[in-house]
Amino acid sequence: PGSVQGPIEHHLRRGHARVQELGSSFPNTSTYSLLTREATMTSLITGGAGLMGAEVVRLLLKQGGKPIIFSRNPVTPRLADVADSVEAIAGDLGNFSDVLDAVKTTQPDVIYHMGGILTAPSDADPAAAIQANALGTFHVLEAASQFDVPQVLFTSSLGVYGADITEDFIDDYTVERPLLFYGATKAFAENMGRFYKRKYGIDFRGIRYPSIIGPGMTIPGVAQYNPGVIKQYAKGNPLHHMGHA
Repeated sequence: PGSVQGPIEHHLRRGHARVQELGSSFPNTSTYSLLTREATMTSLITGGAGLMGAEVVRLLLKQGGKPIIFSRNPVTPRLADVADSVEAIAGDLGNFSDVLDAVKTTQPDVIYHMGGILTAPSDADPAAAIQANALGTFHVLEAASQFDVPQVLFTSSLGVYGADITEDFIDDYTVERPLLFYGATKAFAENMGRFYKRKYGIDFRGIRYPSIIGPGMTIPGVAQYNPGVIKQYAKGNPLHHMGHA
């Protein structure tokens, strides 16, 4: 676990160190720092109003880029101080027309695909998770292929792993047998990315994030226990796990 700023900034500044090439599927894909691109690069960030997405927006602004948020609720207090510098588009990942219109209108150089439904809500409503996480990723990739977006950067999860891990260390060759529905949708999304890389040449990359810690995290989930522990400790409240103090 780490802070939100840490892994994201590491990804932006040293993509070669943390960006997963998703195994040997992309042997000809070069790895390079996003900082080498023009300062006017346009980026479309799905889920850009969320905890991690907002940090990406801030980092892109610092680099002189043009971040555009795509979210069901694009107005967020997290970005209130930079709202005048950020374009926001209200839309639903599960609605193909919304995604197509956003990509066609903005013509981004890169899509940061960070939107979706987290662990606990996914297990509680698998149909909604399929719509947002699986179909949503398909919509993003298909829109990228139709409007010639060269790169899609995807926030995956360690949730793609689960059962039957025998190695001491996890890498791109570790078997992916997720135990949660959320992890299953993420694994499916990764494999769709491989397909779009092979068929259309999209530079698709993903980071399998562990538990993320950051201020303002409100959605409960399997990997979101760390902020809750910190919050309860700060309030002086007893900690409960699985119903026990």
